[in-house]
Amino acid sequence: MRILFNNTLKRKRNSKKDRERTVRRSSVLICALVLSLAALGGYTAVLLLAGNSATMPCLSEECVATASRILSSLNKDVEPCTDFYEFACGGWIKKNPVPEWATSWDQLALLREQLIENLRELLEAGDGEDGEVLPESVKKAKTLYKTCINTDKLEENGIKPIESLLSKLGLPSKPPQNASEDFSWESVAGRGRRMLGLNVLLSVQVAEDVRNTSRNRVVVEQVSPGFSERYLLQEQQFAHELAQYEQYIRDMVSIADPDVDAQLFADDIIAFSKSLAKIMTPMEVRRSGTHLFHEVSLSQLLQGTAGGPPQWNQHNWEKYLKLVFANTSVTLDPITDRIIVMDLPYLQKLSVLLNETEPLVHNWEKYLKLGFANTSVTLDPITDRIIVMDLPYLQKLSVLLNETEPLVVGKWHL
Repeated sequence: MRILFNNTLKRKRNSKKDRERTVRRSSVLICALVLSLAALGGYTAVLLLAGNSATMPCLSEECVATASRILSSLNKDVEPCTDFYEFACGGWIKKNPVPEWATSWDQLALLREQLIENLRELLEAGDGEDGEVLPESVKKAKTLYKTCINTDKLEENGIKPIESLLSKLGLPSKPPQNASEDFSWESVAGRGRRMLGLNVLLSVQVAEDVRNTSRNRVVVEQVSPGFSERYLLQEQQFAHELAQYEQYIRDMVSIADPDVDAQLFADDIIAFSKSLAKIMTPMEVRRSGTHLFHEVSLSQLLQGTAGGPPQWNQHNWEKYLKLVFANTSVTLDPITDRIIVMDLPYLQKLSVLLNETEPLVHNWEKYLKLGFANTSVTLDPITDRIIVMDLPYLQKLSVLLNETEPLVVGKWHL
């Protein structure tokens, strides 16, 4: 009896263990099945999303226009592995040949011409059509445009506007033959910077301090003499360019006053320009890590205590700076305001050069007069004559382009 009871008890225990084992196995299988279904669902969703994105291209107006422009630029007759440039740009080049008046042509140039055409239409449109009130800036632009295209008035005025401007700057209206008694480079250069925004002999501007962008500083640095210093310093290599520049000066002087010795004027200008080029800090030095910023107070700059030569104090730097910032909200404190001098050696050499140049005032006066007269001419009868002076260069350029390999010229499109 006892044996039978024990067997029954064992069977019950084994049966319970079997059921627990079965439940555990079932739970594991169910979890595995759920995870498999979840993975399958995620995979299916990814496939559906990928499939939808692949089969649903952008069909907006912008996308269609861009795709059309790209396809029309291709030259599908060329294998991309043979000449990829021609494959990618050949279609555009064929449809947009270089205009006769241009030396190169690309999509940016095309957009620029379209912008100019749109601007011209805006400026030539009536004033305030349909009761529209134009902004004051647009009215001024339209007035300026009408003045510029009034060729009859320009022909009538001749070079009188330029002569008037030179007089306001403190320069003689005609090319100087004798030094002016009351001439000072500080007055002329300072007024030119204030009135015309032109930097002559040196550059002065208010700019962001690159070492601390939360503040602005007055920055003083060297400026090109007006003709490439590379040409001026390498006379033999660029003899032709210098000869053309000399001819350009002679022609300008002859237009302004036929009685002046144009050759002597040109010789003085080129000689002084070469002297300026020789004291300039070379570009490779300015780009190097050893080219330091010189930060000085305004007082130090004016007095030359930043290491300037004795000739420094013979120039009225304060007068120059006051004229540069005349009629502005800029006020400079000699003690608290700091000046960043980018090319201190150039300024030091400039103060010496201005003292040593002979005849002293005469060459300065010629140089400043040519610089302001040359850059201030806008749509005046003299301008047309100056443009004609450059005609030999344009003629030679057209010959050069014809003689250059088409592949080289064609790549200007890119």
